[in-house]
Amino acid sequence: MIKISIVLLLSIVFSGCISLTQNIPSQKVYSLNLKEHDVQKIDTSIEIKEAKAISSINSINLLYTRANSKEFYALAKWSDKPSKMIQNIIIDSLSSSFTLVKPTNIRFATKYTLDSYLLAFEQDILNDKSISKFVINIYLKNNENSNIDFKQFIYEKDNEKIDSINAVNDLNDLSNEFIKDLNIWLEKKTKN
Repeated sequence: MIKISIVLLLSIVFSGCISLTQNIPSQKVYSLNLKEHDVQKIDTSIEIKEAKAISSINSINLLYTRANSKEFYALAKWSDKPSKMIQNIIIDSLSSSFTLVKPTNIRFATKYTLDSYLLAFEQDILNDKSISKFVINIYLKNNENSNIDFKQFIYEKDNEKIDSINAVNDLNDLSNEFIKDLNIWLEKKTKN
């Protein structure tokens, strides 16, 4: 009787009727998408450095905060570090307004250097709603006279839905709002 039970159990397992493995959904990868903005032409050159940030903010994992605890969405991640994605959208945006825009890894002199420090790039979950936050400090250095201008950009967006897709959409909207405001600020600061 035991032999028959074992044979029956083995035949069911090996025939595929019983699956001993679970299917895990694949991880979704997101990036920031730059929207078109009207920009003024600025006849000067600028170097864009990658933003500095603490490692918990600058992770490819999508960050959220709940009850003062930082956590990550399990099945969602960024395509690159947020600091690198922000550098890329700044370069893409400013390339249409500045005469010359260069990343840090290309070596030649520019009139301006843009440094930044990413302070928040996350979703806060509070009870039954979420707030996406994007905070960045911008430092614009005039390389000819060593003057430095500073501005902090702070953005928040409320959402009734709490999930990774809405976090990504909100952070993308906030990033595009930042790019628009950054263009306006740089236009004022770089006028000769």
